[in-house]
Amino acid sequence: MTTQPRSRTIIATVVLGTVLNPLDGSMMAVALPSIRDSFAATAASATWLITVYYLAGAVAQPIMGRIADLLGARRVFVGGLLLVAVACSLAQFAPTIEWLIALRLVQAVGSSVAFPAGLIIIRRSLIADPDASARAVGSITWINSLAAVAGPLVGGAMVQLLGWRGPFVFGIPFALMGAIIAMITLPRDSVVEKTPGTAGLWTRTDALGAVLLGTAIAALQLGIVGLASPAMLLWFGAFAVALVLLVIREKRAAYPFIDSRVMFADPKTPVVLVQYLLANFTFFAVIVSLPTWLQLAHDLQPVQSGLVTFPIAVIGVTITLLLSRFVYGGHGQYVLVGMACLSLGGAVALSFLTPATPLLAAALFAVAAASPNNLTTLTLQSSLYQRVNQAATGAATGLFQTFRYVGATLASTVAGLNLHSTDPAQLTAGMRNVMLCAVVAGGLALVLALLLRPGAAPSTQTTIAPVES
Repeated sequence: MTTQPRSRTIIATVVLGTVLNPLDGSMMAVALPSIRDSFAATAASATWLITVYYLAGAVAQPIMGRIADLLGARRVFVGGLLLVAVACSLAQFAPTIEWLIALRLVQAVGSSVAFPAGLIIIRRSLIADPDASARAVGSITWINSLAAVAGPLVGGAMVQLLGWRGPFVFGIPFALMGAIIAMITLPRDSVVEKTPGTAGLWTRTDALGAVLLGTAIAALQLGIVGLASPAMLLWFGAFAVALVLLVIREKRAAYPFIDSRVMFADPKTPVVLVQYLLANFTFFAVIVSLPTWLQLAHDLQPVQSGLVTFPIAVIGVTITLLLSRFVYGGHGQYVLVGMACLSLGGAVALSFLTPATPLLAAALFAVAAASPNNLTTLTLQSSLYQRVNQAATGAATGLFQTFRYVGATLASTVAGLNLHSTDPAQLTAGMRNVMLCAVVAGGLALVLALLLRPGAAPSTQTTIAPVES
């Protein structure tokens, strides 16, 4: 069935709103050296601008579908974009790095709204055509993956023009334009959607579970950052306590933030999620660390460092176009093994970077390490939805996104720990450490790919699942 013009307009509007999240997430990587200089901040402090963004996404995105169903998807979609515009505007006047990190957190919450709220809108708009709905969500996933890799190039151009404020300036008109177009084109929320009381919203979204998950992830990050200090034990202890409380809470919650039935109904579901975490660790380790290293060790301008990483997007889309049919043909395991081998080889090559390495070679190594992520995501999505029943696809989607963000936060933390010097030799040693961590993650991902046997071939209606409340 052909998608009607009205539906295509709705899909385009949702795409416009969702690309802000991956763009904002990766644009900041090229701005970190400028921010460090402007605020006289340490590398670890500046890296929290990336870490806190992904941390907020890990907590916010999985529950936004529920909030959108309770308050109205269109209302929440527009509100999130307006929140991004406000946060980006206030960031121009941030007096300290701490204020900038706090506003970055607000920006992340706002941009996390569009994806789950947009999926709800698409699902309702194309309810009579499930195949068109699946294709629409697949297109959004593709464009978001492309935006994540294009972020360093766009961010580099903005930093080149406006300094560290550039990426925040970019977000203001983009978010406002998205909100205005959404108010004009998106269907109004149903009259049956009533704003619930505070208690109802707290219960239905399992806000306590979300807070405990966020606390656990944040404590883990702080523990990793403080590996060489006595505070490490305190943070790892807090992580363990928050994790135990989260498990207890989720077993008793009427609407669990993390539904154990999704996690353990099929014993290999956790394998899929962990593999997605590992794949995203490698991907974001390259996206976050390489632009910084290129600027400081290779003395490149921000836009130049973005150009070096941009081929990742082009090759990633090309690989997906050529090989996605093997995923739908029931050969997902072979695709995963091949992509894991390519990514591992690229990470190994990047671990040997030096200031004398030609930029073309660095770009090719980065393509090998990071470009498989797009096809890997598609394959693991398909595998996940084969392993959960249809009623649990909303919760599975939330968990899938959470593991993506955990991989991203771990990668940004490791990058911040190692890329803290301005000396080219020390920077190169730090870059090698980051890539060695990516090699370990890639090796584990390859082992899991060999263990993960595919089920039945997915259909187009189950490959991408809608978010449910």
